[in-house]
Amino acid sequence: MLRVDWDLRSFWNGLTHASGYYIFCLLLVAGYTIYFFAKTLYRLHCLKRSHQLNGTLANSPLLSMSRGIENLRQLHLLFLLLFALFFANENFVAFRAVAYSDVHCDVARFDFSTGFAYFVSAVLTVLHILQWIASARLRRSLPST
Repeated sequence: MLRVDWDLRSFWNGLTHASGYYIFCLLLVAGYTIYFFAKTLYRLHCLKRSHQLNGTLANSPLLSMSRGIENLRQLHLLFLLLFALFFANENFVAFRAVAYSDVHCDVARFDFSTGFAYFVSAVLTVLHILQWIASARLRRSLPST
């Protein structure tokens, strides 16, 4: 997959409109996630430096950061489930194109769904790693009960 020369313009034009919109929204979510995790890790660093980590969790900033990470985890799961729907749609479109094609077998149509799957899987993997790192650092900072 990494050794294939991809023409991004033809790849983008080969996707259905719904899949293109999904990729656009996924990139927006990725940008927001990176911003949120950077802000969370910075706030956690500042709390450690100012020694404001105490034993109460009632109004702790750690609790609000933890809730934010949980919300992002649910958003990422939603995008994973949406990916399954859009990937199935891309494959359905490819199968229909092959079935109604005058050419015996137009396998090139499957390059778009494969590229779509590869790109989305890579982005979701990076987002999961970022969430895991931030969650682990936050968990270490929480007081043990």
